[in-house]
Amino acid sequence: MKKIFSCGNHFELAPFRNLLDSHDIAYLVRNEFAIGAVGEIPVNEAWPQLWVLDDNKLSVARELCLKLESEIKCTQGDWICHFCGESNASSFEICWHCEALPAIKT
Repeated sequence: MKKIFSCGNHFELAPFRNLLDSHDIAYLVRNEFAIGAVGEIPVNEAWPQLWVLDDNKLSVARELCLKLESEIKCTQGDWICHFCGESNASSFEICWHCEALPAIKT
């Protein structure tokens, strides 16, 4: 079991969890609700973390998460959700209406 990703809160973690779920990669979320312990422990120690359970899928999971992270950070214009058709501002990482990820261009 290896840690592959960590971020500031569980909302930011959701797209990465969905991605691993869609690829049938088993994972564990650590610190999902540990933000309440900030002050007792350092802030970055309370961040939610994704841990891949199967070491054989580690490199695939890491590659998928890095690709998704770069796509999320990529500057883009407003977008239409491919799932529900709602208009979303460019700053939205997921659809505000149905929480779907933007369509990934291949």
